[in-house]
Amino acid sequence: MTIDGRSPADLLRTVCGLYAVGLDVVTLRSDSSIGSDSRRAIAAAASESIGPEVVAETNSRPTLRNPLGPTDASVRRTAIHLRLVALSMHRDAAQALREGGTELPDPGSGSDH
Repeated sequence: MTIDGRSPADLLRTVCGLYAVGLDVVTLRSDSSIGSDSRRAIAAAASESIGPEVVAETNSRPTLRNPLGPTDASVRRTAIHLRLVALSMHRDAAQALREGGTELPDPGSGSDH
């Protein structure tokens, strides 16, 4: 998947979405070097989900892989984790609306989602 022009917050949502739809291996591509904020967002997305991890990385192509098979993950634990992530993202969006901002918090800023 090409990620040129995406903000770190968008990368976080994109990687979480790709994982949520069940992709086992995702290679992100950029025509130029991926910045440190974007790298942190990709790493945050991997660490916040159950299973995926960054398994290979070059300046312009990180690859994430989910080593867990369908029988390795607890459905209950996964559902609880997804609920917590959704609630955290909702809380961040509500806070942005209350503060009159149009941007969601930077995923590398220490937000707990």
